[in-house]
Amino acid sequence: MFDEELLKNVKRFTPSKTQITKTEKALQQVDFGRINAKPQKSYYAEYITIIKQHLPKYKRQYYGYYNAEGHACLFINLFIENREEAPNRVPSWLTDFRWAYDGGTAYWSVYYDLKAQKFYQFGHNGEG
Repeated sequence: MFDEELLKNVKRFTPSKTQITKTEKALQQVDFGRINAKPQKSYYAEYITIIKQHLPKYKRQYYGYYNAEGHACLFINLFIENREEAPNRVPSWLTDFRWAYDGGTAYWSVYYDLKAQKFYQFGHNGEG
């Protein structure tokens, strides 16, 4: 899941449209059940299927950073959220980080190493 200290203590960058497009293509193909070394607990195992089925519906926030090896990586925050926004204003999710400590499959995240073309640290929230 989200590691606030990781993103505070590293060199950051703004991902390009090309990097995001390539990441989105990879996201469509990834087997979420194989990203982490530890398998999902049986109760949450179905979350992977639910997330994959609803993938187009998730809003995304991309945070670019360089890892210890100097690889450009992305932290991708995904969520399904319907908040009322003031008319004629930029939606707040485009300017403010979204995070929740429950919400099940509505909130999840994953990291992506752009050089290695590999996802890691897939995590979803539990149910509140």
